[in-house]
Amino acid sequence: MLSMEKGYNATKNVRNFLRREIKKHKDTFDAKNIRDFIDSFLVEMNSRKSKDPNTSLNDDTLTADVVDLFAAGSDTVRTALLWCVYVVAAHPEAQQKIRKEVLDLLGPDRDPEIMDLRSTPQTHSFILEVMRWKTTVPLGVPRCTIADTTIGGYSIPKNTTVITNLWTAHNSPTYWSEPDKFKPERFLSDDGKTVNKSNFLAFSAGKRICPGEPMAIMEMFLYFTSILRKFELVFPEGYKPTYDAMLRGVYKLCDYKIRFVPRD
Repeated sequence: MLSMEKGYNATKNVRNFLRREIKKHKDTFDAKNIRDFIDSFLVEMNSRKSKDPNTSLNDDTLTADVVDLFAAGSDTVRTALLWCVYVVAAHPEAQQKIRKEVLDLLGPDRDPEIMDLRSTPQTHSFILEVMRWKTTVPLGVPRCTIADTTIGGYSIPKNTTVITNLWTAHNSPTYWSEPDKFKPERFLSDDGKTVNKSNFLAFSAGKRICPGEPMAIMEMFLYFTSILRKFELVFPEGYKPTYDAMLRGVYKLCDYKIRFVPRD
């Protein structure tokens, strides 16, 4: 509970800070000098308000959008990447398989590019399995029902706050064979050439899916492949992986040490 309270207070502080920034932007706004995302949002918001005073674009949605940008672009990606580094060090065979796939595609000199993701199913499936196995964001963003509804036999009244339990969804034996085991191949087709993301919910799903998913996956792919091309990741001698972690808004690994051994 203490961790959740800290997370709530931290989010509240961020929102208060952003509201002050939005006010500053409004006070100094110049449509001929668009400085950043907030200014761009204000342009569109003002345009829509002139046609519809009840537009959904308002200060609250602007604050929420900026919070989403912070969350999608920083802590969650960093945390998921640290999990990838740790897990790949614990699975040297998978590490060699990924490195071979990347080198076969890129050669010794070319840097990875965004479009390379579709040609590296072993790497892609590894990243997806890490995000399923150690779900970085165990609980989804709170939503509110707009009408009385029924889900799975449960009645949910209008205006109920609903939070999806992504951790449970990613560890349900109903949808995953041996969910407690790390098996990247579960995301691969039988021939190992394509990736199947069925039941993968790290970014939620449907109309409310996280808009930062493509950016987050691409960032992780580029960082991860760049590291494995140049370094072998190994634990210090005598160390055995423990996967010790804590929930601090996101599911983070405890501090650990890994050796980055330069490759020839």
